[in-house]
Amino acid sequence: MSISLRDQFAAAALQGYCSQPDAGAWSHGYTATAAYQQADAMLAERDKASGELKRVRLAAQNMVNKPEGISVEKAGELILGLLDNYGADS
Repeated sequence: MSISLRDQFAAAALQGYCSQPDAGAWSHGYTATAAYQQADAMLAERDKASGELKRVRLAAQNMVNKPEGISVEKAGELILGLLDNYGADS
């Protein structure tokens, strides 16, 4: 049996929860549920960023194929969107 990305994310979240000073006051069920909720949130954010990147990639490919069909403003928006996805400093 292999471990899924969701399980890996949950394990990382669980380590964080268990390192908290008051972790002993939490039930095992609570920490396990919270870890998987965190993992689900990380996966959702990952999927959202992936979808945005695909949109930017497609638009960039359209720019390459038909450069006369895209404005400088649109090109700038696409580049800024790509930078935002990767957390580049402004």
